[in-house]
Amino acid sequence: MSEMDEHGHGHPHPEPRRQPHDHPHPRENQAPQVPGHAEPHPHEQQPPADAAPSAPASAGRSILSSWTPRAPSELRTPLLYVDCFSGVAGDMLLGAQLDAGLSLDVLREGLAALDLSGYELSVATKQSFGVSGTKFDVLIDERVQPSRGLGDILAMLERSALPAWVRTKAVAVFWRLARAEARIHNTTPEQIHFHEVGAVDSLVDIVGNLIGLHTLGIREVYASSLPLPGGTVRMEHGLLPAPPPATLEILAGVAAPTRPAPVLGELVTPTGAALLAELATFEQPMMRVRRVGYGYGTKELPWPNCVRIWLGERWTPGPPRLSPPVRAAERTALAHPEEVAPPTSQGNLAASGPSRNLTPPARLSGAESWEGQMSCADPPSPACGGGGRGVGGDSLVADEVTVIEANLDDSTPEQLGYAMELLLAAGALDVSFTALQMKKHRPGVLLAAIARPEQARELAGLILRETSTFGVRMTRAERLIVRRRVETVLTPYGEVRVKLKLLDERATASPEYEDCSALARQHGVPLADVYRAALQAADILGARGDSPA
Repeated sequence: MSEMDEHGHGHPHPEPRRQPHDHPHPRENQAPQVPGHAEPHPHEQQPPADAAPSAPASAGRSILSSWTPRAPSELRTPLLYVDCFSGVAGDMLLGAQLDAGLSLDVLREGLAALDLSGYELSVATKQSFGVSGTKFDVLIDERVQPSRGLGDILAMLERSALPAWVRTKAVAVFWRLARAEARIHNTTPEQIHFHEVGAVDSLVDIVGNLIGLHTLGIREVYASSLPLPGGTVRMEHGLLPAPPPATLEILAGVAAPTRPAPVLGELVTPTGAALLAELATFEQPMMRVRRVGYGYGTKELPWPNCVRIWLGERWTPGPPRLSPPVRAAERTALAHPEEVAPPTSQGNLAASGPSRNLTPPARLSGAESWEGQMSCADPPSPACGGGGRGVGGDSLVADEVTVIEANLDDSTPEQLGYAMELLLAAGALDVSFTALQMKKHRPGVLLAAIARPEQARELAGLILRETSTFGVRMTRAERLIVRRRVETVLTPYGEVRVKLKLLDERATASPEYEDCSALARQHGVPLADVYRAALQAADILGARGDSPA
């Protein structure tokens, strides 16, 4: 008997009997241990070895009741996400599909296509920590079960009337299980033997899950990382390390992401691991959730011991919508939003570039970040909002800068790039290169740096030191600056900093390239998708007047 047999049930079967068989964890009489409490406290009574485990004090009591099936959904949901917060097993996953609307009659009819008898399906409603879900079990009459090897199971699948996709995937999952066991036992997959109960359990769980996915119209499966505790589990060969060797071998075959778990024992079974390894991509997709299902295991843990599935379809952020301009008559209402109905957004993109006009700036002015700590001159000029009626009004700030320039025709590109890095690091407001045609028909470069007046001589000296020029030109210039601030918005891909340009009655958003490019690489999506999501989030920020500060 291979280790796969023990994983399916976690307890021996000394004599024939009819009983449910659960997959999720170690032996039925051995509850997972919370680290630090492996031994009972002095005031606690240690139960006998064959006693059923009691729930942890913090877990409360789980309640089993008769199962009320959910109405089957007519809505096709092509995407499934498996949230393995408490691990995964074949029966738990099938229970979650039933909880999400898979018809038990359809499941029974599908399994009837197998030449398999001597079992019944048991379904109940289980509630733990106030969360209700479905508990699925297979009741097996061991007295009528023959011994089955891998070849027997594959032959049964091949001659079945199962849908082609279900049959093909079931064969692939069983091969994956057998290869893992063969590697552990230093043998060939063809020599792997499933004991009587383990074969029936595995067939029902694997084929049943595939029938469910086929019936629900699932085309894509995704899964979270998997919790793998330490400790030991009781197998046919004695105490073995947790997670069981077969489970770890299967997960290693697909480089599945794992995480520690604050209990000891088994949370991921070989059957659950093989199903996800064959079907799932281990990441959380962007999706619209339509239905949720919970599938329970048997063990009592300090949390609901179930797997959760999300059913829905893919979702990609659409183009952001513009809020209408705020008219002067509406400013008073915007200052007192509790007196008016919430504003709505409408319209289409005005441009395809990476910046957007948002409204209203009056509600975005709570935490401005002024570059250079600049302020209007005294007395105020019309450009600075001192009563002028031109563009900008009180949105503009005036100050002075020094423009430092040098014409270069014999500096290398490496020198120029290095000089730009040093100038920006030293406090230059901007640095640029412009192509020139210089004397003696030589192509050259105009280096221009914009500096605050108090830093001009320092930056000029840096240019003289790091380039081949013999001199620089320094010119005082007046500039007008639009009020701006930087906000952080939350997109489906992550956080993005957005620079808000506040001018008249509009705010224009420009996402930070570094943030967007990093998220695009991380999620493997086009940069434009991240830009659109950031602009949409900024649009919502502007319309609602939210300020994360």
